[in-house]
Amino acid sequence: VVLNEFLASGGGDWIELFNPTASSVGLAGWYLSDNIGDLTRWAIPAVTIPAQGHLSFDEAVGLSFGLSRAGEQLFLSHLPGDGADRIVDAVTFKAQETDISLGRYPDGGPYWFRLAPSRGAPNADPLADIVIDEIMYHPVDPNDEYLELYNPTHVPITLASADGAWRLGGGVEFVLPAGTTIPAGGRLVLVGFDPHLEPARLSAFLAAYESGPLSAGATILGPWQGNLANSSERVALE
Repeated sequence: VVLNEFLASGGGDWIELFNPTASSVGLAGWYLSDNIGDLTRWAIPAVTIPAQGHLSFDEAVGLSFGLSRAGEQLFLSHLPGDGADRIVDAVTFKAQETDISLGRYPDGGPYWFRLAPSRGAPNADPLADIVIDEIMYHPVDPNDEYLELYNPTHVPITLASADGAWRLGGGVEFVLPAGTTIPAGGRLVLVGFDPHLEPARLSAFLAAYESGPLSAGATILGPWQGNLANSSERVALE
């Protein structure tokens, strides 16, 4: 059984579980919590979740904690007290958008996406949005690292909202300037130097990439803070 979908910013918090197995599973001794120091914060009722079934909980059925819109952790644990105690599933999430859920697609899959809420039913297709489309983390010249954003939708997307500007987080950090928009089907390249104040570096960068993998005419912005590790790390568009 896994955490499958949740809503942390809308008309009421809820958490959905999914049983990806071919057998029903009894949930006696199972718990939900948003605190790693207190995994027994809320005991799930001793009900059964059927094979390939969904089961959700909210405050109306006794869920004893709410989910922070600003982001936190969520834990699903099986704690029968017989030596088999364990955290079965967990997810860490950042700030959530109003009436947008976060869920696995497909149900029980390894990856989490922004979704139109589908409580108690198979998760809908992920909402189309800006994606990190390409990463150059180990160029011949270390100054030539870049990251490309792509807009797969049919409408332009402005990288800001009522909650503030969009940003890169993780190995490199960068706040997208006010008014930054990626047109439908368009791309935006982010780099570790300022293309407006460092024309020589921009010229060298374009010479290295414009006739190769870099999309001709793509907007280039920077500088980000940090570097892309060659040995792997996390990069997120927030």
